[in-house]
Amino acid sequence: MRDKRLVLKAEGIWRSFQTGAGTLDVLKGVDLEIYQGEVVAIVGPSGSGKSTLLNILGGLDRPSQGSVRLDSIDVFSLNDKELAGFRNRTISFIFQFHHLLPEFSALENVMLPGYIARENLKTTKDKALKMLDEVGLSERVEHKPGELSGGEQQRVAVARALINEPTIIFADEPSGNLDKNMAESLHNLITGLNRNKEQTFIIATHNFELAQRAQRILRLEGGKIEPYKI
Repeated sequence: MRDKRLVLKAEGIWRSFQTGAGTLDVLKGVDLEIYQGEVVAIVGPSGSGKSTLLNILGGLDRPSQGSVRLDSIDVFSLNDKELAGFRNRTISFIFQFHHLLPEFSALENVMLPGYIARENLKTTKDKALKMLDEVGLSERVEHKPGELSGGEQQRVAVARALINEPTIIFADEPSGNLDKNMAESLHNLITGLNRNKEQTFIIATHNFELAQRAQRILRLEGGKIEPYKI
């Protein structure tokens, strides 16, 4: 991957929280480099800080110490308004729960990032239809989330994550709420998007089948991150 473009560089990431018992250091100096077209899986025990790390790398939370550069931008040099705009243009998230708006159709849910970015409505709709076709839901565009299976709902969430052509997608337990068959289908989708579009993913997961599809597996434990030894 060293001949690929470096898209994310995190250095010395600490995240501490104040508790009744004192200071809790969840992350203790994490360093990380991610290259264009990589799928990187982060594994580790529950409570090890995987979600905290993804939230910091994706600009949803600020570290206690350390820096993140994404596409050569010093993420935490931006104020909150600038950071929100940067996230919408550059980063997407897929969570364990799809967070679709129940009153909106699949198409409208996928169009949401375009609405936020104030893109041309027709352009946004055309892109959303293309994304839904790519995730195998071209026949379900007018269905609302309650009319879709769990796997289909998560595919809508993936299409929504793709619409703004993000530099990187952060996925936090993306198949954690799916049964085995639906999870396998989602894993195949992620693998295909990486292969066909060179989409970069960082995935926090307990699902070792998904982790094994990554080019790299990292383990987060005790606030530190290191290559996972199978």
